[in-house]
Amino acid sequence: MRAAQSADLTLAEVAPVLGLRDAGQTPCSHLMLVLEQKLTGVRSRQRELADLAGELEQLVETARTLDPANCGPAGICHIITVE
Repeated sequence: MRAAQSADLTLAEVAPVLGLRDAGQTPCSHLMLVLEQKLTGVRSRQRELADLAGELEQLVETARTLDPANCGPAGICHIITVE
C-alpha cells in the first residue's frame, strides 16, 4: 500500500486492483493502465504549471517597473484592474 501512496493513487484507483486480485485475476494490466493515466495527468499538470510560472514571471517583471502613483481610479493596481 505504501507504493500506491507514493504513486499518489487514490483508494478509488486501488480498489479495483484489489478486487481483481481477490477474484483470482492478475491486476497487472489494469494497474498499468491506471499508472499510465496517472502519469499522463501528472505530465499535463506539469505543463500547466510551467505555463502558469511563465505568466507569473511576466507579471512580476511588469510589476517591478510600474509606479503605483500612476494607478487610475478604475484600477486596484496596474496588474489587477476592475472591469
